[in-house]
Amino acid sequence: MKILITGSSGFIGSALVKKLIEKKNIELLLISRKSFNKNSKKVTFLRGDLNKLSFLKKKILNFNPKIFIHLAWEGIPDFSEMISKKNYTNSINLVNFIVCETNVQKIIISGSCFEKKKSGKYKLPFSIYKNKLNRKIRELCKIKKIAFIWLRFFYVYGINQKSSSLFPFIFKSLKIQNTIHIQNPNYKNDFIYLDDVIEAIIKSIYLKKHVNSDLDIGSGKSIKINNIVKQIGIYLKKKIKIQSNSKHTNLNYYANLKKTVKILNWKPKISINQGIKKISKFY
Repeated sequence: MKILITGSSGFIGSALVKKLIEKKNIELLLISRKSFNKNSKKVTFLRGDLNKLSFLKKKILNFNPKIFIHLAWEGIPDFSEMISKKNYTNSINLVNFIVCETNVQKIIISGSCFEKKKSGKYKLPFSIYKNKLNRKIRELCKIKKIAFIWLRFFYVYGINQKSSSLFPFIFKSLKIQNTIHIQNPNYKNDFIYLDDVIEAIIKSIYLKKHVNSDLDIGSGKSIKINNIVKQIGIYLKKKIKIQSNSKHTNLNYYANLKKTVKILNWKPKISINQGIKKISKFY
């Protein structure tokens, strides 16, 4: 099975590649702006920028992927109009090329919880362009009769996450001091451990039935950020104090797993307490 992956050196992408290398009858073509070592005959690394698609086309054509997994989204946590529009344009151009010029049979793309509209209109440019991308690719795949799975990831956490992310920030801050400043400690979000996310992607890869669907990938439960901080403090055996100037309490995102369970036969296995325990050992 030939699989093309963008964003392969990122937090989710690198973990996915590591797991796929263990599988039989897999060939990978990895596209990333960053070079990294993957000592495996199953892997071909293509260093490139999606802004310069013309330089990537020949190798993609020669590889002729059966599955395309698009994890790349440049600039996060910059959710501005300019960056979001740039990512949308690059993604559409790449998908159009792959759909029209290769024999791809399935496309899997990463979404996020920011696409979940609670009320009114989408205000974040990131949300607007992610949803626009979803609709365009869905229509294209329907016309071309290509399977399409949009995996809407909620707050993914785990080992080797970038230092500016929530969990590494909390652990590093609490190792130095007992007081931590959290911008919005009362926000509630759905936290999902990296290993569970990778299992969901792999199930999507090996899913035999033809689907064209959005699937939430999360725990199905929300938890306050200040409760996360307190739980980490327990593992670090520290009495902590949370500081914040924010009074916002209205954010509450969580996954709806009904369709995900039905289509992928997937449920998360690692609870938030188990996940925190795993990360605490790492730090």
